Amino acid sequence: MQTKFPLTSIWRHPTMITHRAFTIGLTLTAGLFASASADTITVCLDGSCDFTDPAAAAAVAVSGDVIEIAAGTYLMEEPATLYAQEVTIRGEVDAQGEPATIFDGQNKIQVFAALHISEETELENLVFTNGRAEYGGAMHCYGFNATLRNCVWRDNLALFNGGAMFLNGDSNPTFIDCKMINNRAAHPDWENNGGGGAIWVSTGSVTLQDCVVSGNSAEAHTGAIFSSQEDALVLIRSRVCNNEAPDTQIAEYINVVNLGGCVTDDCDSCETSQPADFNRDGVVNGQDLARMLAFWGTPNSDLDLNVDGIVNGADLTQLLSEWS
Repeated sequence: MQTKFPLTSIWRHPTMITHRAFTIGLTLTAGLFASASADTITVCLDGSCDFTDPAAAAAVAVSGDVIEIAAGTYLMEEPATLYAQEVTIRGEVDAQGEPATIFDGQNKIQVFAALHISEETELENLVFTNGRAEYGGAMHCYGFNATLRNCVWRDNLALFNGGAMFLNGDSNPTFIDCKMINNRAAHPDWENNGGGGAIWVSTGSVTLQDCVVSGNSAEAHTGAIFSSQEDALVLIRSRVCNNEAPDTQIAEYINVVNLGGCVTDDCDSCETSQPADFNRDGVVNGQDLARMLAFWGTPNSDLDLNVDGIVNGADLTQLLSEWS
């Protein structure tokens, strides 16, 4: 007899969000908040702020709002959820600059979810930990195009796919200075199940800039990042190392745009470099410039520093900014 687990995600299955349901939800949200003005919403544990619960703050936020969350561990009883808002959620940092605002799922729920979020949305200085769900241990996002800075995903569990997060609906987020550590995709009762120890990308693409993805695991395949699409990953000075699965760290068929990043089994040998250091000699100089000029006007992915599909003046500008 198979054990049935209660679903802690806001979605029972990643394909069950319908266009009609989203349209209705967006219309209701727009009607409720059309006359509201942008504001700063505060959250802290001692009761002196607007809210003590990040999920409650997210529920009332409208586009343009900033949610500032004080340092501390927030024991989440439901996910902090964004529906089509363009907001900033900002935590605090400690003396070393590490994120000190912690969303703790208590090993029973997912801690964050988002539906149709534009690139104007930002998440900063947050830790997502002890999340548990079927798809996306810490977070499940649909149409998620936010920028996430200085965030950490640690010790989360997905029973099926995406130990830290599950991305669907043409999600194209950018992660900057983030860490994904010790997340798992594995089912406690069903063997050989679970993929994407850190990230599962159903549709879309992920950009990792100055990030670390390490110590994650999947029972079935891809210890770090899985995608159902070929063009799904851009690595900029990011380290993907020491992630465990029966096969590979990153799905083998993914065309990784690697701009100074590294993917290795051993983190000690995983060294990053400046994206414009094409020959990896430790400096950006005339040799790198000559290589760029040789492929000028082509779609060479290794030299297309801004990933716009062509080697041109914008890439030259970035190369000169990294000149050694």
